[in-house]
Amino acid sequence: MSSPAALFRRHALIAAGGVAIGGASAARAQPGRITRIVVPVPAGGGMDACARLFAEYAPREVLGQAVVDNRPGGALRLAIEYVQRAEPDGRTLLFAPASVFTIYPHIYRRLTYDVARDFAPISTFCEFDLALGVPGNSPAGTLAEYLAMVRSQGPRAGSFAVPAAGSAAHFAGARLARLTGLPLEHVPYRGSAPAMQDLVAGNVPAAFNVSGEFVAHRAAGRVKVLATTGARRSPFFPDVPTFAELGFSELVIGEWFGLFAPARTPQPMIEALNGAVAAALRQPEVLARLQQLAYQPLHMPAEAFARRILAEQQSWAETVRATGFVVEE
Repeated sequence: MSSPAALFRRHALIAAGGVAIGGASAARAQPGRITRIVVPVPAGGGMDACARLFAEYAPREVLGQAVVDNRPGGALRLAIEYVQRAEPDGRTLLFAPASVFTIYPHIYRRLTYDVARDFAPISTFCEFDLALGVPGNSPAGTLAEYLAMVRSQGPRAGSFAVPAAGSAAHFAGARLARLTGLPLEHVPYRGSAPAMQDLVAGNVPAAFNVSGEFVAHRAAGRVKVLATTGARRSPFFPDVPTFAELGFSELVIGEWFGLFAPARTPQPMIEALNGAVAAALRQPEVLARLQQLAYQPLHMPAEAFARRILAEQQSWAETVRATGFVVEE
């Protein structure tokens, strides 16, 4: 039986009509070429900013003129399905977050796409941790104090804001609840910004969110960050311990944004696009902007990226199943 990585590789190696395209011609953009980078969120925000960085700084000899096409809707799935149906010629790409491939397969009963069948992963572009934070005036200043507060006060203190139901932040909190046996319950919002607004205002006792969302608020004293989900301490919070340091090794969670092509995109084109990601991430302007956004640059070989997706998809299965959370559509 073929391995998942081999399935990705086979999809990428089969060109339209079964004819392989030579590396030199695949890597060189045709005159007048336009590459559409489809993003499943509206303009503005971190994911869109990263896609625009790639579009601006990727080599023109690979992409030609790169344009960002924002296609929000359907809980990010409209954009995914659009690229799924696109011609596998390297002219239509998807810039997407981890959750649509690692978590969505577990929460949607009728998902219309499959990453191994319908997409050729190209590379990650950046990665970032999640963090657990509390309002600046919370009596809890450490994770142990927060857990003790929930233990003594019950569900009233155990609610935590998340940017969306079904997000990695939602299930990170669910993992913490399972590991501690405490009544932690997610409160879903429509995006990171409103979740943080309520946290800062003290309307919720805690929040799980992308770590970058806490940076400015923590600097201003409006929130406290108790722990982060990285394998090592965040460079943006070097004084904040990771969950793993505090004894919760199952809460090592790294989120990412990555680039995908439709399945059957020729392998030489995948390799050229992978090289374009690496080239963009060498530009000082890109690195400076990612620093501002509190993201860390991350280029990966296509096969390693494919393996990571499938490993993370499998790792979320038990946590999601234990919550019983599904989206009925």
